[in-house]
Amino acid sequence: MSEYKIIDHKVVDESTGEILGDVVTDGVITDKYAFEAVSEKLSRIESEIDSETRRLEAMIENQRKLLARKKSYRDYLLAVYTEPLKAYCLDQSEKYGLSTIRNLYATYSFRNVKGGLKLVDEEAALESVSKFRGLKLKECIKVTQKFQVSKLTEAQKQLIIKKGVPGFAVSEDEKRFYIKTAGSGNGNDNA
Repeated sequence: MSEYKIIDHKVVDESTGEILGDVVTDGVITDKYAFEAVSEKLSRIESEIDSETRRLEAMIENQRKLLARKKSYRDYLLAVYTEPLKAYCLDQSEKYGLSTIRNLYATYSFRNVKGGLKLVDEEAALESVSKFRGLKLKECIKVTQKFQVSKLTEAQKQLIIKKGVPGFAVSEDEKRFYIKTAGSGNGNDNA
């Protein structure tokens, strides 16, 4: 039960300072009418609490739907505008030697991502490299059976690329495009 105090014939919650309602004249029930009046008042308050709780839950659900709709529309806008934004920013980047372009609403940046041998199917890669004899790949395999491309020598990488070993793919060097709007907490990787 909340702690409360009476100020100017109003019940005030001490912890929040909010006015809760009117002061009742007394806390005594002497007859059937008073009994019914208090019961009715409690019933109305309970009904209001239930009604407002349902209304709040409906509002929260509607807000979730609105938020999902906004996210979906944002995804649509990114699908439509990422490439044109990227082209514009790339043009500006090349003209002025910038890697980051800003305006009042967003930050657009490019980051160089090194291409090379990438692990795409760990199981297939582990199975495939276990068949190679004499490549000394044991130091590339953790006890947890995770393949570490970073531990391969350049010769080992080239052999895997040449043989087209399952579980690996070759990527090209690329410049990734990132958008961070003023309204977002995180940048979106739209590469």
